[in-house]
Amino acid sequence: MISEGSCDTVCKAYDKARSRTCVNIGSVFLRWIELKEQEGLRSDAEVALFLLDRGVTLMCVSPP
Repeated sequence: MISEGSCDTVCKAYDKARSRTCVNIGSVFLRWIELKEQEGLRSDAEVALFLLDRGVTLMCVSPP
């Protein structure tokens, strides 16, 4: 069993690690969730990759 103090330490370490990869998307969060469901993506990382790939494709197809 994990003691309360130990849990606090573990939780703080996890939050610190997660905060390095966390991005606040604010008011577009609902659009993010809708896109995730619409495209059948399982994680936020998959949504980010989907959007990056789409942006690269649009840049390659669009005339300068």
